[in-house]
Amino acid sequence: MSMGMSLSMGCYQRITQTQSLVRGGATETCFPLASKVLNSTRVQKALRVIGHREDMDRYRSMLDFVFCEIFTDYKPACFLFYEDKGPRLKKMVGAKDLAECDVLLVNVLNAAVHWADEWPAGNWKLFRGALTSPALYATETR
Repeated sequence: MSMGMSLSMGCYQRITQTQSLVRGGATETCFPLASKVLNSTRVQKALRVIGHREDMDRYRSMLDFVFCEIFTDYKPACFLFYEDKGPRLKKMVGAKDLAECDVLLVNVLNAAVHWADEWPAGNWKLFRGALTSPALYATETR
């Protein structure tokens, strides 16, 4: 009786997607001010720190991630765009609203840097909650 041994070798291809920092995605060319701020490595690092528990790879760019996670009503439209079933954001939103969102996104990106510096173990949900907290906008009490 002979005992045979068989070796098999498997080969697989791993496809990785590199997330664009600014270009591409549903928000391409919509937010020039936020795109400029996002070029900062400090801002990119902050987003990775506070977004580490989120599935950022679902998005084609960091700007798509931030926009969709702040303006959650647009998230389904973003993913429809990714599937070639919907328009780019700039075709759905007026120029005035895009300009206002651009300024708001700059503030969010700057806040992300401060948040990551102060609470490096924090996460995106806590960060987003802090951004929408009424306490941030309350007037000083006497």
